[in-house]
Amino acid sequence: MKFFVALALLGLPLAAQPVSFGVKLGTPLRDAFEDTGGKFSFSRGTGRYIIGPTIEIRLPFTGLGVEADALYRRYDIGGQVSQWEFPILVKYRFNSGFLIHPFVDGGPTFNHVSDAANVLDVLHSGSAGVAVGGGLEVKALLIRVSPEVRYTYWRNQNISLSYKNSGLASNQNQIEFLVGITF
Repeated sequence: MKFFVALALLGLPLAAQPVSFGVKLGTPLRDAFEDTGGKFSFSRGTGRYIIGPTIEIRLPFTGLGVEADALYRRYDIGGQVSQWEFPILVKYRFNSGFLIHPFVDGGPTFNHVSDAANVLDVLHSGSAGVAVGGGLEVKALLIRVSPEVRYTYWRNQNISLSYKNSGLASNQNQIEFLVGITF
């Protein structure tokens, strides 16, 4: 019986972890593809927005948290191609003593490309990478607004075509400006 009481008391802090959820909005600061003048062309007017849900679990009294996102974007590569990115980031907030807290984050990220069967003959449908970023978190009443710049390095080209001179090559280095709005 004492064991169960001790276990329940130790579990209370875990149950009281602050959890926030919301949405991330953003835009890439670097094109996802390079048009090398071949068969396919990349329209730079598409893929200029990023949107998706976000959730974060913050550890009390440490400044640490874990954030998970599901970020969506769509590209026009002779047709529509959808991409989902799933970063899982450890976030550290610096205590500034004000309502504004600088933060840094980093961790693994994964992506999946879909809706491309009618556009590309051969497709590497996903990749893994590492993301790091930093920004400011502003808390206003019940809402937190967190603008940040995030850099992602993909281990492989996240979309690669199997034949030469296709005219399209994906960038393995991505830079994005994101704004998180969480509750």
